[in-house]
Amino acid sequence: MLLRHVGSSDKWYLTQPLAAHKSVQSHYGVIPHTDIIGRSPRDILATNRGTEFRLTWPSLDEYVTKVPRIVTPVYLLFFFVSFSFSSSL
Repeated sequence: MLLRHVGSSDKWYLTQPLAAHKSVQSHYGVIPHTDIIGRSPRDILATNRGTEFRLTWPSLDEYVTKVPRIVTPVYLLFFFVSFSFSSSL
């Protein structure tokens, strides 16, 4: 889920997959995942410090820009496999 700051549209946080024992933490405060689970998009949630966030679904663009990149060098595996075949010939 995506939490958008009610007062400023350029501040937003992408949550991890929701689990009952986790929470979203920022310098605005903490929102437990239990407060998010079962809520509808467009609902407003408040942190423990009183800052309000609107709960929304992320667009594809927002999801792609906020998710950390995990790079796997697949070409190395291909290189070693093709090298071992060519050296055995």
